[in-house]
Amino acid sequence: MRLDERGAERYDSAMGTPSGYPALLVLLALGCGGAAAGPPAVAPEVAPAVAPPSAAAGVIAPEPATESELEHASPALRAGIDAAAGYLARVCGPDGRFVYRQHLDPAVRVPPSYNLLRHAGAIYALASYQRQRRSPEVAACLGRATSHLWRHIRPLEEEDKTGPLAVWSVKAPSVAKLGGAGLALIALTSVASLSEESLRRAEAARIAAFIRLMQRDDGSFASKYLAGLGPDDRWTSLYYPGEAALGLVMLGGEEPLDTARRALAFLARSRASDAHVPPDHWALIATDALLAAGAADPGLRHRLEEHARQIVDDMLAATGMHPAGSRLAGSFGRDGRTTPTATRLEGLIAARRFLKSPEDGVRREAMDEAIAGGIAFLLRTQTPEGAMPRVARWRTPDADPRDGEVRIDYVQHALSAYLGYAAIEQELASREDISPDPE
Repeated sequence: MRLDERGAERYDSAMGTPSGYPALLVLLALGCGGAAAGPPAVAPEVAPAVAPPSAAAGVIAPEPATESELEHASPALRAGIDAAAGYLARVCGPDGRFVYRQHLDPAVRVPPSYNLLRHAGAIYALASYQRQRRSPEVAACLGRATSHLWRHIRPLEEEDKTGPLAVWSVKAPSVAKLGGAGLALIALTSVASLSEESLRRAEAARIAAFIRLMQRDDGSFASKYLAGLGPDDRWTSLYYPGEAALGLVMLGGEEPLDTARRALAFLARSRASDAHVPPDHWALIATDALLAAGAADPGLRHRLEEHARQIVDDMLAATGMHPAGSRLAGSFGRDGRTTPTATRLEGLIAARRFLKSPEDGVRREAMDEAIAGGIAFLLRTQTPEGAMPRVARWRTPDADPRDGEVRIDYVQHALSAYLGYAAIEQELASREDISPDPE
């Protein structure tokens, strides 16, 4: 098996480390003054194979910040949050698809592509934002984007009305990914938490059943399912197990939680003796959710905390590579890419919520410094319109043509990091200047 080099960013040497509905749509659209601006409409898609549920989820998605915390966020952070959410809402088209990627230089054309996992991730971040800010434009976008996601959720067998449901790839319609199912649960439960109604759990439970189908006896997973063939072991993704575990925890219920426990226990067990571990931020976020739900016994909690310390320490090893005051100060790694910094911030902020023992004192200080510095880097790099380029210094003569690209996941991960930071900004404000302008 090989690690997904693109989706997982593998072990990146440049980083300094080794290498969800009719009733719901109405609820969301109430009070909206119109759809957010988006790209020209595309040809209508086929009707969804699974009717979107008519109600929202009973399990509230874990949310780090409260409305009062956002109201008291610094002007720079609040502006960054609103700009990022505004960008995603503006690029959500009438059909619910986002403009997946574009370039900051309008003269540079980017080839068309789409990724449903990142589509679901954008829904997740926007739902987290919407819980705090209640934007009509974001509400309308969430309704369209969630409906679009459901169009790609279908059973493994065409006529199967009760079996597992999978998220089928746009580019390879005969392929369903574990991460797609995990992120679908994350997105659908997050959107559903905005409503007072309850999720029609039958469909969500069928997505969870797909995740269980993909899990092996030892707790590990197959990353892909091939239509007519079943789980495929030839390729392994770094992030899919954590995404799947988080979706199951957010869904809740005895079987989903058991599957999530086994998944996270496997990750901890399989990496326990490794000198270096990958920057698995989704595992940290899922661990935080599982522990917050009180779904781990003391022994498992200990193993998961030790696993988290491994991940955190390797993340921290990729900081401090740029002098204070420089454009790249606060970024993780040497190359100035924005998303590796944002995802690590998401993971560190999650780990900070449960790594609280006395032995974590020095580690927490280092985490706090890295978090504040990383947020400052992202705010400096973000455009006033909320776009987040792939690389901070994308205009340099030796820049890769892709460096000025803006993809929805670049913006989504920054938004998620900002929202997490809002809950702790006041505590850390005296440690770093988060002005969007470098000194």
